[in-house]
Amino acid sequence: MALFFARYPHRHAPNPEEAESYYDTSFRGQRDVDLWMMGEGAHDLHHAKPDVSYSLLPRISVELRERRPDLTAKCRGNGDVEGLEHAGSQLEGLAKAKHLDESSPSSMQFAWLRTEAVRAGKATMASNLPGAVAKIAAAVLDSALHVCTTTDRTLLRKLTHDMGYSDSKEVDSDHPVPASGWAKSVFADRTVEQLVVARGKIHHEVAAVAHAVGENVLGSGGPVDSDADLKLRYVDFFIALGDTIVPARDQHAFARAFAEHIAPERNYEPTQSRDDMLRRLKCHLESDVPSNFMADRSCYGGCEVKTRRQMTEIVFGRPRAKL
Repeated sequence: MALFFARYPHRHAPNPEEAESYYDTSFRGQRDVDLWMMGEGAHDLHHAKPDVSYSLLPRISVELRERRPDLTAKCRGNGDVEGLEHAGSQLEGLAKAKHLDESSPSSMQFAWLRTEAVRAGKATMASNLPGAVAKIAAAVLDSALHVCTTTDRTLLRKLTHDMGYSDSKEVDSDHPVPASGWAKSVFADRTVEQLVVARGKIHHEVAAVAHAVGENVLGSGGPVDSDADLKLRYVDFFIALGDTIVPARDQHAFARAFAEHIAPERNYEPTQSRDDMLRRLKCHLESDVPSNFMADRSCYGGCEVKTRRQMTEIVFGRPRAKL
C-alpha cells in the first residue's frame, strides 16, 4: 500500500506531472474533520487504493506512520478548518493546509475499535445470530453517539451559517428537520443533552430491534455459517429490518400506493407479488455495476424515465410480450 500511495498520481493536482503534487493535494482528516468522517482520518489512502475497506483505515494509518514517517510528513492536514473554508482560492487554501509533522496527532482510533467490535459480533453469527446482530448494532450506535456528542457544535453552526444553510429552502415544505434550522435543531447543545439522557433507552430499543432482525433471518434461513453465506444473505438482513419495524399492513399500503404512482395501469396485489418482487429486487442489487453509469440528462427521457421503468419492472416484473 505504501508503494501504491507513493506513486499514485492525483488527477486534480496543480501539476499532475510532478510526483510530489499528489502529496500536496492529499489531506489527512484531523480533529473534528476526522470525527465527522467517523474516524477515517486517512481517507486519502482509500482513494489511492479503494479495495482497502474504510473500516481498516484508522489502523492502517497508524501502521503506515510507524513504517514510513517520511510519507506522513509530505501530506497536509486540515486542522485549520475555518481557514480552509474561507480561503479566497484553491492555492490560498492549500497554503493554509500545513504539512504534517511528528507533533501531528494520529488518526482517531475509535473507528478501529468499532471495527473490532463488529468483527467480534460477526464471529458469533453461527452460534447466536440474534445476539451477534445486537452486538454489531451496539458497536455502530456507540460510534455514532460518540461523534454526535463530542463534535464541535459551535464550529458546525458557524460553518453551515457561512455556507448559507440558514437561508436555504427545502423542496418539501413539510420537511421535519429543514436545513435552515439546523443551528437550533441538529447542532443545538440541547439536542446533545437529550441524546446523553436518552442513551440507555436508545440502546435498549436498538438492541431489541437488532435481536428481532436476527431472529427473523435465523427463522427464514438458519444460522449464518460463513462469510460466503453472509454475503449470499446480505439483503435478507435489510428485508428482516423492514419486516421488524414496519407492520405488514403498512407495507402493503405503501406498496400499493407506490405501485399506483409509478404504474397506475398495472394491477398490483401485495400478498401475491411480495416474494417475486423481493427476488427481482435482490437480483437487481446484486447485479454488476454497469461500465457506464454516468447520468443521462437528455431533454427527452433521461435518468428519471429509465429509473421509473426499472422500478416498474422490479415491482411488477417485465410485461409479457404481445403476440
